Amino acid sequence: MTSIYDNAVKEQKIMKYAHDNNCSVYMPLVTETAIMFTVHEKDLETIKKFCKEQFGSCEVVEEIDTILMCKVKT
Repeated sequence: MTSIYDNAVKEQKIMKYAHDNNCSVYMPLVTETAIMFTVHEKDLETIKKFCKEQFGSCEVVEEIDTILMCKVKT
């Protein structure tokens, strides 16, 4: 079972990758079963690819204009 600490470490990897690749990712929310964050539409494919490679999943759960809420299940 994944702990909230494990997910916080994963969230930090996502945020570092986003920063290093000039992607707009913000407002992360970490729980024991998922990591949720918002991402700008222009950066979505880059972040989705990274999350799928690293953690096996990334899905868009809500879309408001060009801002998308994404979820990585853990």
